Amino acid sequence: MNVRVKYFIQKKYFIYLIGILLLIIVLLSKILKNEQTQSSNQNFEKYSIEQKDKKEIEQYIVSSKISNQLLDSLYRVALLEKNAVKLSNLLYQKILLNNREGKRDSILFYGQKGLDYVNQTHDKLLQAQLNYEIGTFYSSVQKYTKSLDYLLKAKNGFEEIKIKNGIGHTYNMLGSVYFGLGKKNEAVFYYDQSEQIFKENNDLIGQALVSGNRSKIDINNKNYYTANKRLLYTYGVFEKLHDTVKTVNALLLLGDTELEQNRYKEALSYYDRAYELSNIYGDTELSGHILLHFGKTHMALNDFDNAMKFYKQGYVDVDHTTDVENLELIAQEYYKRKNYLKAYEYNVLYNKITDSIKGAEVQLNTAILKWDSNIREEKYKNKLLVQEKEIEQQEFKSKSRKFITITVACVLVVLVLALMYRNRVKSMAIIQLEKEKLEEEVNTELEYQKLLKQQHKIELKAKEKIQEVELKQRKLEVETKNRELVSLNLQLLSKSKLLNELQLIVNSKKDNSSTQVTKISQVLKYHLDHEKDWNYFQEIFKNIHPKFFEKLQRVCPELTKTEMRICAYIKINMSNNEIAALLGISPNSVLTNRYRIRKKIEMERVDNLDEWIQTL
Repeated sequence: MNVRVKYFIQKKYFIYLIGILLLIIVLLSKILKNEQTQSSNQNFEKYSIEQKDKKEIEQYIVSSKISNQLLDSLYRVALLEKNAVKLSNLLYQKILLNNREGKRDSILFYGQKGLDYVNQTHDKLLQAQLNYEIGTFYSSVQKYTKSLDYLLKAKNGFEEIKIKNGIGHTYNMLGSVYFGLGKKNEAVFYYDQSEQIFKENNDLIGQALVSGNRSKIDINNKNYYTANKRLLYTYGVFEKLHDTVKTVNALLLLGDTELEQNRYKEALSYYDRAYELSNIYGDTELSGHILLHFGKTHMALNDFDNAMKFYKQGYVDVDHTTDVENLELIAQEYYKRKNYLKAYEYNVLYNKITDSIKGAEVQLNTAILKWDSNIREEKYKNKLLVQEKEIEQQEFKSKSRKFITITVACVLVVLVLALMYRNRVKSMAIIQLEKEKLEEEVNTELEYQKLLKQQHKIELKAKEKIQEVELKQRKLEVETKNRELVSLNLQLLSKSKLLNELQLIVNSKKDNSSTQVTKISQVLKYHLDHEKDWNYFQEIFKNIHPKFFEKLQRVCPELTKTEMRICAYIKINMSNNEIAALLGISPNSVLTNRYRIRKKIEMERVDNLDEWIQTL
């Protein structure tokens, strides 16, 4: 065997042996470790939510298309009936309708009123839905303290009755609240949970919502490519659904992505489209929010006058808590311009709002939210600790036995591996030789097959050439025979002409009584025997075209002998005049016979008799 191959095999198996020994050492060290290390990787509970009926999901995300007028009428009737179930449901429908119409001022009133009624009915689904809507409202005005309070209640309610879509939307909103508080890790956790639920339910709207919210984190992390990809998906979904508010929000975030990259022209293009849609929709608060984005863009362009113009116009329609970071930008710009009074005024307003958003109460609610998410983990840990103590007592007794058993097993394994190594080296050499032999046989077989293919190709070409030669010879023979027939016909034609002329001379004599004249007449009569000439012609013709008369007779049995002869003469390409001379008739008689042949064969006027005869 090749020395290099042998060295490679030895080196390979030496590495295997070392690896197995290291594995045994690691296994022994793990057995000797404290069981607390083994259990530390198991002290968590996987988040899981059961699948619910689609009708319940649709009840949560789709509202009935009814007018405010009709809702008010139904609400008055329910008040007279004192029906808490109807009242709470109608108030929830009122919230959904106002959300679609952009009338968010009354959402808080309807939500609180609805909760009062739903507490009487113990409808956990509706209670969770109302808490979600109120929490969403407080999040939109950046009052995160109250938003967290209601969203936590909604989360607990949806989890209790196992409404997956409701849990998904609540997690999505919790992610947004945490992002508003600057807690990116928590925000990502809840966005991931929400996205997983929406994917399981194949909810494209929910996925688009999460995708839009996740883009804020991507923008914050300067991951603009991913943010742009997410936002284009979100924009496409909501544009198809004609959801103006969410389409505008996606456009604003696309503009923010461009603004972060100092692509001011592209950013203003997105803001223009968003402002145009908000004006069509008639939402002044949304339009004011877009104007603040215009102000921020012009501030980045160092166009202070236009920036302040947009800021002032925007804050007329929205609360100062909206895009609060703009207040800090304005304060900084006034400071640069040495207008310290204005700078101080905006700075105080900025700090006041941020303190209210991120106050002690919010931090407390944040802690509560974390505790709530860890309650189930702690319960699971306690169960595991009890089980681990029992397992530890049982396993402690078997540790020493296991250690001894494994040690002995290791020694035996090493010995067996050493023996296997020696046998393996020998077997590898044999395998290598067999492999080389097999490769040789395969190569030989391939060469043989290749030669066979080449020989087959040569034989095929030779056969084709032989066939071509035979075909040429056959054509030459047919042409030769045809020439013999034509020559024979010409001889017969010449003979016929001569005899006819002699017959005319004999017939012209007025006195035919002499003996010589009688003999000449007899000789002429013998030579003018056309039937004898025809029989001779027929014998030669049949050798060349053996089945012609048979086919002709089968096609048209009514043909006379003269007509059959004319067909044979046409087959060898004789003209009408030649045929007439040979038969001793006039050319017109030949044409008449041709017409009769066509009629008997039932040929059309457009058909050619000569071509038809040549095909037989």
